[in-house]
Amino acid sequence: MQSNGSRRGHQRSILATWMRSGTSKGLFILRDQLPERQSVWKPIILAIMGTGDQTDGIGGGTPTTSKVAVISRSTKPGFDVDYTFVQVDFVNSKLDMSGTCGNLAAGVGYFALDQRLVDNPPGQKQVDVKVFVENTGQALLVTIPIPQNDAMCDVRVTFVTPNGGVTGRLFPSGSRKDYLSFNCPSTGVHHVVESTLIDSANPFVLVDSASMPGHYALHGPDDEQSRAIVEAIRRAGSVRMGLARDLTDAAQCQGTPKIVVVAPSSAAAPSADVQVTAFSVGVLHPALQATAGICLAAALSISGTVPSSLLASSTACSGTCPHGGTQPPRMWRIAHRAGLMDTEIIVSWDGEGEYLVEKGSITRTVRKLFEGRTFY
Repeated sequence: MQSNGSRRGHQRSILATWMRSGTSKGLFILRDQLPERQSVWKPIILAIMGTGDQTDGIGGGTPTTSKVAVISRSTKPGFDVDYTFVQVDFVNSKLDMSGTCGNLAAGVGYFALDQRLVDNPPGQKQVDVKVFVENTGQALLVTIPIPQNDAMCDVRVTFVTPNGGVTGRLFPSGSRKDYLSFNCPSTGVHHVVESTLIDSANPFVLVDSASMPGHYALHGPDDEQSRAIVEAIRRAGSVRMGLARDLTDAAQCQGTPKIVVVAPSSAAAPSADVQVTAFSVGVLHPALQATAGICLAAALSISGTVPSSLLASSTACSGTCPHGGTQPPRMWRIAHRAGLMDTEIIVSWDGEGEYLVEKGSITRTVRKLFEGRTFY
Protein backbone atom coordinates (compact mmCIF):
# COMPACT_ATOMS: atom_id res chain seq x y z
CA MET A 1 0.00 0.00 0.00
CA GLN A 2 1.08 3.55 -0.73
CA SER A 3 0.76 6.87 1.04
CA ASN A 4 -2.47 8.14 2.55
CA GLY A 5 -4.40 11.33 2.14
CA SER A 6 -5.16 11.06 -1.57
CA ARG A 7 -7.70 13.69 -2.71
CA ARG A 8 -10.37 13.35 -5.36
CA GLY A 9 -12.60 16.38 -5.66
CA HIS A 10 -13.60 17.40 -2.14
CA GLN A 11 -13.03 13.89 -0.75
CA ARG A 12 -10.05 12.28 0.86
CA SER A 13 -9.24 8.60 0.77
CA ILE A 14 -7.13 6.00 2.51
CA LEU A 15 -5.96 2.56 1.43
CA ALA A 16 -7.67 -0.31 3.23
CA THR A 17 -8.76 -3.93 2.95
CA TRP A 18 -12.27 -5.26 3.62
CA MET A 19 -12.37 -8.81 4.99
CA ARG A 20 -14.78 -11.31 6.41
CA SER A 21 -13.04 -12.59 9.52
CA GLY A 22 -14.82 -15.25 11.53
CA THR A 23 -18.43 -14.16 12.01
CA SER A 24 -17.53 -10.48 11.57
CA LYS A 25 -16.62 -8.19 8.71
CA GLY A 26 -14.21 -5.36 9.16
CA LEU A 27 -12.03 -2.71 7.57
CA PHE A 28 -8.30 -3.39 7.97
CA ILE A 29 -6.09 -0.30 7.85
CA LEU A 30 -2.34 0.21 8.15
CA ARG A 31 -1.63 2.54 11.06
CA ASP A 32 0.21 5.06 8.87
CA GLN A 33 -2.97 5.65 6.83
CA LEU A 34 -4.55 7.40 9.83
CA PRO A 35 -3.45 10.50 11.77
CA GLU A 36 -0.88 9.86 14.47
CA ARG A 37 -3.24 10.97 17.27
CA GLN A 38 -6.12 8.56 17.97
CA SER A 39 -8.19 11.49 19.22
CA VAL A 40 -8.75 12.64 15.62
CA TRP A 41 -9.67 9.22 14.18
CA LYS A 42 -13.36 9.54 14.98
CA PRO A 43 -14.61 11.78 12.13
CA ILE A 44 -12.59 9.81 9.55
CA ILE A 45 -13.75 6.36 10.66
CA LEU A 46 -17.37 7.45 11.13
CA ALA A 47 -17.40 9.03 7.67
CA ILE A 48 -15.99 5.86 6.09
CA MET A 49 -18.21 3.38 7.95
CA GLY A 50 -21.33 5.54 8.05
CA THR A 51 -23.76 6.45 10.81
CA GLY A 52 -27.50 6.05 11.20
CA ASP A 53 -28.53 3.34 8.73
CA GLN A 54 -24.98 3.47 7.25
CA THR A 55 -26.31 4.00 3.72
CA ASP A 56 -23.63 6.66 3.26
CA GLY A 57 -20.80 4.38 4.40
CA ILE A 58 -19.44 0.88 3.97
CA GLY A 59 -20.71 -0.52 7.30
CA GLY A 60 -23.39 -3.17 7.03
CA GLY A 61 -25.91 -1.76 9.49
CA THR A 62 -25.00 -4.23 12.26
CA PRO A 63 -22.38 -4.23 15.03
CA THR A 64 -20.70 -7.34 13.55
CA THR A 65 -20.14 -5.58 10.21
CA SER A 66 -19.12 -2.22 11.67
CA LYS A 67 -15.62 -2.96 12.89
CA VAL A 68 -12.17 -1.59 12.14
CA ALA A 69 -8.72 -3.10 12.76
CA VAL A 70 -5.73 -0.76 12.72
CA ILE A 71 -2.41 -2.59 12.32
CA SER A 72 1.27 -1.65 12.33
CA ARG A 73 4.65 -3.28 12.79
CA SER A 74 5.24 -3.60 16.50
CA THR A 75 7.95 -1.74 18.37
CA LYS A 76 7.39 -3.97 21.42
CA PRO A 77 9.92 -6.76 22.09
CA GLY A 78 8.61 -10.20 21.18
CA PHE A 79 5.76 -9.02 18.94
CA ASP A 80 5.39 -8.73 15.18
CA VAL A 81 2.42 -6.36 14.90
CA ASP A 82 0.25 -4.09 17.04
CA TYR A 83 -3.54 -4.29 16.64
CA THR A 84 -6.03 -1.63 17.71
CA PHE A 85 -9.69 -2.64 17.53
CA VAL A 86 -12.43 -0.09 16.89
CA GLN A 87 -16.11 -0.94 17.33
CA VAL A 88 -18.18 1.59 15.41
CA ASP A 89 -21.36 2.56 17.28
CA PHE A 90 -23.13 3.87 14.20
CA VAL A 91 -26.40 4.53 16.06
CA ASN A 92 -24.82 6.93 18.55
CA SER A 93 -21.98 8.10 16.25
CA LYS A 94 -19.26 6.89 18.62
CA LEU A 95 -16.12 4.78 18.50
CA ASP A 96 -15.65 2.17 21.22
CA MET A 97 -12.08 0.98 21.85
CA SER A 98 -12.69 -0.40 25.34
CA GLY A 99 -12.28 -4.07 24.36
CA THR A 100 -11.06 -6.23 21.51
CA CYS A 101 -12.44 -8.52 18.81
CA GLY A 102 -11.23 -12.09 18.54
CA ASN A 103 -12.92 -12.68 15.19
CA LEU A 104 -11.06 -9.78 13.59
CA ALA A 105 -7.84 -11.00 15.22
CA ALA A 106 -7.77 -13.86 12.69
CA GLY A 107 -7.88 -11.28 9.92
CA VAL A 108 -5.10 -9.28 11.58
CA GLY A 109 -2.69 -12.18 11.10
CA TYR A 110 -3.78 -12.69 7.50
CA PHE A 111 -3.52 -8.93 6.79
CA ALA A 112 -0.04 -8.73 8.38
CA LEU A 113 1.17 -11.51 6.09
CA ASP A 114 -0.60 -10.08 3.06
CA GLN A 115 0.92 -6.62 3.65
CA ARG A 116 4.40 -8.13 4.28
CA LEU A 117 4.56 -6.87 7.84
CA VAL A 118 5.92 -10.31 8.73
CA ASP A 119 8.28 -12.61 6.85
CA ASN A 120 7.11 -15.69 4.96
CA PRO A 121 10.22 -17.88 4.63
CA PRO A 122 10.05 -20.36 1.75
CA GLY A 123 9.15 -23.94 2.54
CA GLN A 124 7.18 -23.24 5.72
CA LYS A 125 3.77 -24.83 6.21
CA GLN A 126 2.55 -22.04 8.48
CA VAL A 127 3.46 -18.60 9.77
CA ASP A 128 2.97 -17.60 13.42
CA VAL A 129 2.17 -13.91 13.83
CA LYS A 130 2.72 -12.52 17.34
CA VAL A 131 0.08 -9.82 17.89
CA PHE A 132 -0.10 -7.21 20.65
CA VAL A 133 -3.62 -5.91 21.28
CA GLU A 134 -3.31 -2.21 22.08
CA ASN A 135 -6.81 -2.01 23.61
CA THR A 136 -6.25 -4.59 26.35
CA GLY A 137 -2.53 -5.40 26.43
CA GLN A 138 -3.41 -8.95 25.33
CA ALA A 139 -0.91 -11.19 23.56
CA LEU A 140 -2.17 -13.27 20.63
CA LEU A 141 -0.54 -15.90 18.46
CA VAL A 142 -2.23 -16.04 15.05
CA THR A 143 -1.26 -19.03 12.92
CA ILE A 144 -1.70 -18.75 9.14
CA PRO A 145 -1.41 -21.85 6.91
CA ILE A 146 0.92 -21.73 3.90
CA PRO A 147 -0.18 -21.68 1.14
CA GLN A 148 -3.59 -20.13 1.78
CA ASN A 149 -6.65 -21.41 0.00
CA ASP A 150 -7.66 -18.83 -2.60
CA ALA A 151 -11.28 -18.76 -1.44
CA MET A 152 -10.94 -19.08 2.31
CA CYS A 153 -8.23 -19.45 4.93
CA ASP A 154 -8.43 -21.35 8.22
CA VAL A 155 -6.66 -19.31 10.89
CA ARG A 156 -5.94 -20.39 14.46
CA VAL A 157 -6.05 -17.65 17.10
CA THR A 158 -4.45 -18.37 20.46
CA PHE A 159 -5.00 -16.02 23.40
CA VAL A 160 -1.92 -16.22 25.64
CA THR A 161 -2.66 -15.85 29.39
CA PRO A 162 -5.87 -13.87 28.75
CA ASN A 163 -6.56 -13.02 32.38
CA GLY A 164 -8.07 -9.73 33.48
CA GLY A 165 -6.84 -7.69 30.54
CA VAL A 166 -9.41 -4.96 31.24
CA THR A 167 -10.31 -5.40 34.92
CA GLY A 168 -7.09 -6.94 36.27
CA ARG A 169 -8.68 -10.21 37.44
CA LEU A 170 -10.15 -13.32 35.84
CA PHE A 171 -13.16 -12.98 38.16
CA PRO A 172 -13.41 -9.21 38.72
CA SER A 173 -15.94 -9.42 41.55
CA GLY A 174 -13.85 -11.99 43.41
CA SER A 175 -16.59 -14.61 43.05
CA ARG A 176 -17.25 -17.35 40.51
CA LYS A 177 -20.99 -16.73 40.79
CA ASP A 178 -22.80 -13.42 41.29
CA TYR A 179 -26.45 -12.46 41.74
CA LEU A 180 -27.26 -9.32 39.76
CA SER A 181 -30.35 -7.34 40.71
CA PHE A 182 -32.13 -4.92 38.40
CA ASN A 183 -35.54 -3.44 37.63
CA CYS A 184 -37.29 -4.76 34.51
CA PRO A 185 -37.45 -1.77 32.11
CA SER A 186 -41.04 -2.49 31.01
CA THR A 187 -42.64 -3.25 34.39
CA GLY A 188 -40.26 -1.82 36.98
CA VAL A 189 -40.44 -5.14 38.82
CA HIS A 190 -37.29 -6.01 40.73
CA HIS A 191 -35.54 -9.15 39.50
CA VAL A 192 -32.35 -11.10 40.25
CA VAL A 193 -30.37 -13.26 37.81
CA GLU A 194 -27.57 -15.72 38.44
CA SER A 195 -24.35 -14.90 36.58
CA THR A 196 -20.62 -15.37 36.26
CA LEU A 197 -18.59 -12.24 35.67
CA ILE A 198 -15.36 -13.13 33.90
CA ASP A 199 -12.58 -11.24 32.12
CA SER A 200 -10.66 -13.50 29.76
CA ALA A 201 -9.87 -11.91 26.38
CA ASN A 202 -12.80 -9.54 27.03
CA PRO A 203 -15.02 -8.92 30.07
CA PHE A 204 -18.28 -10.90 29.84
CA VAL A 205 -21.46 -11.30 31.85
CA LEU A 206 -22.55 -14.96 31.55
CA VAL A 207 -26.18 -15.36 32.69
CA ASP A 208 -28.06 -18.55 33.58
CA SER A 209 -31.04 -18.71 31.20
CA ALA A 210 -33.21 -20.31 33.89
CA SER A 211 -32.95 -17.15 36.02
CA MET A 212 -34.05 -14.78 33.25
CA PRO A 213 -37.38 -12.94 33.71
CA GLY A 214 -40.53 -14.57 32.33
CA HIS A 215 -40.89 -11.99 29.54
CA TYR A 216 -37.55 -13.06 28.06
CA ALA A 217 -38.49 -16.74 28.21
CA LEU A 218 -41.92 -16.10 26.69
CA HIS A 219 -41.05 -13.64 23.91
CA GLY A 220 -37.50 -14.68 23.03
CA PRO A 221 -34.21 -12.79 22.87
CA ASP A 222 -34.98 -10.52 19.90
CA ASP A 223 -38.09 -8.93 21.41
CA GLU A 224 -37.59 -5.23 22.16
CA GLN A 225 -38.35 -5.60 25.87
CA SER A 226 -36.15 -8.70 26.08
CA ARG A 227 -33.24 -6.71 24.67
CA ALA A 228 -33.93 -3.98 27.23
CA ILE A 229 -33.84 -6.59 30.01
CA VAL A 230 -30.53 -7.93 28.73
CA GLU A 231 -29.08 -4.42 28.62
CA ALA A 232 -30.24 -3.76 32.21
CA ILE A 233 -28.46 -6.93 33.34
CA ARG A 234 -25.33 -5.99 31.40
CA ARG A 235 -25.23 -2.58 33.10
CA ALA A 236 -25.61 -4.16 36.53
CA GLY A 237 -22.76 -6.51 35.66
CA SER A 238 -20.61 -3.61 34.51
CA VAL A 239 -20.98 -1.90 37.88
CA ARG A 240 -20.30 -5.13 39.79
CA MET A 241 -17.15 -5.71 37.71
CA GLY A 242 -15.88 -2.23 38.49
CA LEU A 243 -16.07 -1.10 34.87
CA ALA A 244 -18.59 1.65 35.60
CA ARG A 245 -19.30 3.88 38.60
CA ASP A 246 -23.07 3.45 38.34
CA LEU A 247 -25.81 2.34 35.93
CA THR A 248 -25.80 5.68 34.11
CA ASP A 249 -22.06 5.40 33.55
CA ALA A 250 -22.49 1.78 32.38
CA ALA A 251 -24.98 2.89 29.73
CA GLN A 252 -22.31 5.02 28.05
CA CYS A 253 -20.26 1.98 26.96
CA GLN A 254 -22.41 -0.76 25.43
CA GLY A 255 -19.44 -2.67 24.05
CA THR A 256 -17.85 -3.59 27.41
CA PRO A 257 -18.70 -5.79 29.18
CA LYS A 258 -20.44 -8.04 26.68
CA ILE A 259 -23.24 -10.40 27.69
CA VAL A 260 -24.24 -13.99 26.89
CA VAL A 261 -27.23 -16.01 28.12
CA VAL A 262 -26.21 -19.64 28.78
CA ALA A 263 -28.43 -22.75 28.81
CA PRO A 264 -27.82 -26.51 29.05
CA SER A 265 -27.35 -28.39 25.80
CA SER A 266 -30.53 -29.61 24.12
CA ALA A 267 -31.72 -32.17 21.58
CA ALA A 268 -31.23 -29.52 18.88
CA ALA A 269 -27.44 -29.62 19.50
CA PRO A 270 -26.73 -32.94 21.23
CA SER A 271 -22.96 -32.73 20.69
CA ALA A 272 -22.68 -29.35 22.41
CA ASP A 273 -21.70 -28.88 26.05
CA VAL A 274 -23.89 -25.77 26.44
CA GLN A 275 -25.96 -23.54 24.17
CA VAL A 276 -25.84 -19.76 24.23
CA THR A 277 -27.45 -16.56 23.01
CA ALA A 278 -25.06 -13.65 22.61
CA PHE A 279 -25.67 -9.92 22.34
CA SER A 280 -23.49 -7.18 20.85
CA VAL A 281 -23.87 -3.44 21.41
CA GLY A 282 -27.50 -3.83 22.44
CA VAL A 283 -28.65 -6.18 19.69
CA LEU A 284 -28.84 -9.94 19.20
CA HIS A 285 -25.55 -11.37 17.89
CA PRO A 286 -26.00 -13.59 14.81
CA ALA A 287 -23.53 -16.16 16.17
CA LEU A 288 -21.01 -15.84 19.03
CA GLN A 289 -18.00 -13.64 19.67
CA ALA A 290 -14.66 -15.45 19.57
CA THR A 291 -13.73 -13.87 22.90
CA ALA A 292 -17.03 -15.19 24.31
CA GLY A 293 -15.82 -18.66 23.32
CA ILE A 294 -12.67 -18.12 25.38
CA CYS A 295 -14.62 -16.84 28.42
CA LEU A 296 -17.16 -19.66 28.20
CA ALA A 297 -14.48 -22.33 27.83
CA ALA A 298 -12.65 -20.94 30.86
CA ALA A 299 -15.85 -20.86 32.94
CA LEU A 300 -16.78 -24.38 31.82
CA SER A 301 -13.39 -25.59 33.05
CA ILE A 302 -13.81 -24.09 36.53
CA SER A 303 -16.26 -25.54 39.04
CA GLY A 304 -18.67 -23.17 40.77
CA THR A 305 -19.37 -20.99 37.73
CA VAL A 306 -22.75 -20.65 36.01
CA PRO A 307 -21.63 -22.43 32.79
CA SER A 308 -20.01 -25.35 34.65
CA SER A 309 -23.19 -25.84 36.71
CA LEU A 310 -25.17 -26.36 33.48
CA LEU A 311 -22.99 -29.22 32.24
CA ALA A 312 -24.19 -32.78 32.08
CA SER A 313 -22.78 -34.80 34.96
CA SER A 314 -20.59 -36.81 32.56
CA THR A 315 -18.67 -33.71 31.44
CA ALA A 316 -18.85 -31.53 34.55
CA CYS A 317 -15.66 -30.35 36.23
CA SER A 318 -14.51 -32.71 38.97
CA GLY A 319 -13.30 -29.95 41.26
CA THR A 320 -9.79 -28.68 41.88
CA CYS A 321 -6.47 -30.22 42.77
CA PRO A 322 -5.83 -29.43 46.46
CA HIS A 323 -2.20 -28.58 45.72
CA GLY A 324 -2.82 -26.58 42.56
CA GLY A 325 -1.61 -27.40 39.08
CA THR A 326 -2.53 -27.15 35.42
CA GLN A 327 -5.46 -28.98 33.84
CA PRO A 328 -4.82 -30.90 30.61
CA PRO A 329 -5.98 -29.06 27.45
CA ARG A 330 -9.73 -29.39 27.08
CA MET A 331 -11.98 -28.83 24.08
CA TRP A 332 -15.45 -27.39 24.69
CA ARG A 333 -18.22 -27.27 22.12
CA ILE A 334 -20.64 -24.34 22.32
CA ALA A 335 -23.90 -24.17 20.35
CA HIS A 336 -25.01 -20.73 19.19
CA ARG A 337 -27.62 -19.32 16.80
CA ALA A 338 -25.56 -20.04 13.67
CA GLY A 339 -23.96 -23.37 14.55
CA LEU A 340 -21.19 -24.68 16.79
CA MET A 341 -17.94 -23.24 18.13
CA ASP A 342 -15.07 -25.42 19.37
CA THR A 343 -12.68 -23.80 21.84
CA GLU A 344 -9.57 -25.34 23.40
CA ILE A 345 -8.58 -24.08 26.82
CA ILE A 346 -5.83 -24.69 29.37
CA VAL A 347 -6.59 -23.56 32.93
CA SER A 348 -4.37 -23.67 36.02
CA TRP A 349 -5.05 -23.26 39.74
CA ASP A 350 -2.58 -22.11 42.38
CA GLY A 351 -4.10 -24.18 45.21
CA GLU A 352 -5.27 -21.05 47.05
CA GLY A 353 -8.36 -20.27 45.03
CA GLU A 354 -6.85 -18.27 42.18
CA TYR A 355 -7.42 -19.52 38.63
CA LEU A 356 -5.49 -18.58 35.51
CA VAL A 357 -6.22 -19.22 31.87
CA GLU A 358 -2.90 -20.28 30.38
CA LYS A 359 -4.10 -20.43 26.76
CA GLY A 360 -7.32 -20.36 24.81
CA SER A 361 -7.47 -21.24 21.10
CA ILE A 362 -10.11 -21.04 18.43
CA THR A 363 -10.08 -21.49 14.64
CA ARG A 364 -11.73 -18.87 12.41
CA THR A 365 -11.98 -18.64 8.64
CA VAL A 366 -10.89 -15.51 6.79
CA ARG A 367 -11.61 -14.25 3.29
CA LYS A 368 -10.39 -11.05 1.70
CA LEU A 369 -13.29 -9.32 -0.04
CA PHE A 370 -11.65 -6.26 -1.58
CA GLU A 371 -8.80 -3.82 -1.18
CA GLY A 372 -8.28 -0.34 -2.47
CA ARG A 373 -9.21 3.21 -1.56
CA THR A 374 -12.13 4.06 0.69
CA PHE A 375 -13.36 7.65 0.52
CA TYR A 376 -14.57 10.04 3.20
